[in-house]
Formats: sequence, structure tokens, C-alpha cells
Amino acid sequence: MSSLYPRSDLSSNSLSSLLQSVLSDLEINNLAHDTKLVVRSRLFDPAVFIYTVIGILNRDKEFTLRNIHYEYTCNMLKKGKESLSWEPFYDFLDKKQMPVFLKSLCDRLNEISINEVLSDTKELVDALRLKLPNLTDLLIQDGSEIACNCREYKGKFEDANEAKLHRTLSLSSFTELCSSITSGVASERKEISLYKLENRLLLADAGYPSKKLFPKIAHAKGYYLIKLKSGSALEVVSYNQYNTDGTVTEFKNVKTRFNTYYKIKDEFFNKKCTFDFEVLTAEGSIQRIVAVYNEALDKHVYFATNIPKDTLDAIQIGELYRARWQVEISFRILKGFCSLKKCNTRKSGIVQALIYLSQIVYLLKLIIGQQLQKAADTTFSPKKQVNRIKCHFMDIIELALDSAERLKSYIERHLELFKTYTKSAPSFTNRMRGKSIRHIIEVVSKTPRMPKNA
Repeated sequence: MSSLYPRSDLSSNSLSSLLQSVLSDLEINNLAHDTKLVVRSRLFDPAVFIYTVIGILNRDKEFTLRNIHYEYTCNMLKKGKESLSWEPFYDFLDKKQMPVFLKSLCDRLNEISINEVLSDTKELVDALRLKLPNLTDLLIQDGSEIACNCREYKGKFEDANEAKLHRTLSLSSFTELCSSITSGVASERKEISLYKLENRLLLADAGYPSKKLFPKIAHAKGYYLIKLKSGSALEVVSYNQYNTDGTVTEFKNVKTRFNTYYKIKDEFFNKKCTFDFEVLTAEGSIQRIVAVYNEALDKHVYFATNIPKDTLDAIQIGELYRARWQVEISFRILKGFCSLKKCNTRKSGIVQALIYLSQIVYLLKLIIGQQLQKAADTTFSPKKQVNRIKCHFMDIIELALDSAERLKSYIERHLELFKTYTKSAPSFTNRMRGKSIRHIIEVVSKTPRMPKNA
């Protein structure tokens, strides 16, 4: 049989070494001490605690302190250790420091993911680098609400409380670059980390963005492709029209009978074709706005970008934005397969702990799934590798922390099963909807269409 990890060095980068570097008793105890998770560490075992809470989420059990205590007691007895009754367990565990502890663990796992995870989306970043040589990464940003009973997190309705997780993902590694937790009514654009955008392209849905956002991103030496809610009252200085016959026509200084510039929202541009506008901002600068005609919705979809026209044309801009669907997939995975669901608690610390713990489970499954891909010499879809290893998840973690040889034997016994998790080819509908990264790469790799003067 070929090597278990044919694409990596088994002695240094094996799954066992990766998990032990983060989840070993020594690492967890040191992290718990640094973050002051436990009041009296002599009687509380942080390593058993983290194994317990990960198992609770993997089995979709409700994330409450009572459930944690029950599972913790069972795991302590299995290891032959003395357990704690409810009152000392509740007193020794610092609830306010729990999210700090889990956030630190999440950050460590994310560092491993950046180096170890094999991402299909990296090919898209490489394709864009051929057109934008100084580009280093492609970032996608979005937020999603989580229902809770904590009054600190206000929802969209008076009788509802919601926390909101904002995530910025890197498509070169399909890992999280940064995240934040706010109330459900918080603005998306306020969570954009401008200082991390240098030589990076940001794909985001900012709704009704502030006019100051685009100059700030440009000043940070970053690129942006941001979806707008609708056409605006900005004046059109020039535009390219993408005709149904495949040609592109350029128009300059087209004015109304009152000698004023047309505005994007005017009836003049209500045509069933795609437009590439150059508009005049309030500061007197030129802004590129792309209006892509969507035949299914029979309306235009608007994007603001600072990518040059000779780099990507309007059609390519519309296709590239479809890559933002990957962040929606990550939220679906978190909510569907990592138990990021409603949290019935009034404590903000428990809500934050659940969110961070869901991301820890997601990252662990991602790392394990990618290592299994190496073993099976195949490719999994993100959903498959997170969902289908669920029944193997806790066994793999336990074996990885116990013995690398036992883990190797376990994976070899189930290798044929793991090969059945192979990623299937996307359907035609999914390719057209942009759910196929391969289709997006094909479109953006083409030479942009140049206009003919009218």
C-alpha cells in the first residue's frame, strides 16, 4: 500500500502531529492557564472539558452548562479520574473567560488551517494574479444571525434577540482571516477590516454603502467588488454597453436635452443589456459601477469596483462576484453540520462560546477532511468532508491524541469508505449560478472584451 500521506511528510505533518500540537493535554492546560479559564485548576481538567464540548456539538446536543457538566462527568469517569459535582463545576469554571479560551484555541487552529488546508478556490486567486500581479489574496465577507435569548444582542424585531457573526474568509486557503460578534442589527460595512485589505480583493455585499467606504479601501491599497442595492443618482460620464450580439459599444459625454448627464436610475438605461459605467462622485472623482442584467430576475444587479476595465470587463465582474457564494457555504456548514443554531441562554459569554466552538469544530473537521483527502488521493466537497466524517470525528481525535500508529491503522481500515466521499461534478444549474469555482475561473481567465466607439 502506498504511503498514508503521499503529499506530505508523515513524521512532521501527519494528522496526529497536527492535532496533538493543539489539543494535547499540555497545550490545552497551558492555554487554559493563560486565559484564566479555571479558578482552581487542581480539581478541573481543561483537556477533558474541551474534548467534552467538542463532542456535544458533534452530536448536536444543546449547548448548556448542565449538558456540559453531565458529559464532562462521564468522560472523567471513563478516564478513571475524580469528577466534580454541579456546584464546584459551576464555580471553578469562569464563564466570562470561556469565550476568550475558545477564541484563542480557534485562532491556533486557524493558523494550522492556513498552512495545511488544500483549497480549490486557490486556483481562482492564482488566475486573478495573472491579471493583477500585485494581488495576494481574494477575501469574501458576510454575516449571519444566530437566535438567542440574550438581551445584549438586539434582533431585527422587538421580541427577538440575535447575535451576528461576521466572517472574512481567505479564498487562497478557505480559512478565516478575521471575525467579530455583534448584535443582529449591526451594519456589515462597519465590520470590514480596512487594514487587512492591502493588495487584496474584497468581495462583499454592503447594501447601502457609505460613499466614504470606497475611497478608504482604495487608500488602503486594496481592491473591492461590492454589490449595491440598486441604481443610484450618480451622474454617468461615460459607459460601455454590452449588446446581445456579443459586441461592446462605448459612449462618452451622452447628455440629456437639458445638457446634463444621465443618472444610473434614469429610464434611459432601462435596457435588457449589461452596462459598465464611469460615474462622477460628490468629491469629483470617477467611480466604476457595473450593472449586470439578470435575465432570470429581469433586472440589473449593480456592483462598485476599482478593478480596471482592461483587466476584467463587466461580464467578468459579474461572474467573479459569484465566488462570494463560498462564504454562504461556510455559514451553511456552521449552522447545518457544526451546531451553530439557537442558543437558549441569557448569558452573552455562553453565546460567544457557542459561536467560537462551532468554528473550532468546523476547523477540526476541515483539517481532518483535508488529511483524509491526501490519504484517499481524492477531493471532497466542503459539505461532504464536514458532514460525512461526523461519525468518525471523535474517534479520529481520540486516536490522534493517543497513538499515531492506531490512527494510521484506523484510517487504512476505512480508506475505501473515505474514497466514496469524492466530490461530484457540479450540475449545469450550479455552474450558471456561480457555485462552480471552475466555471468562474474559465470566465475571468478570458481576455476582456474591448468596446467599439459609437
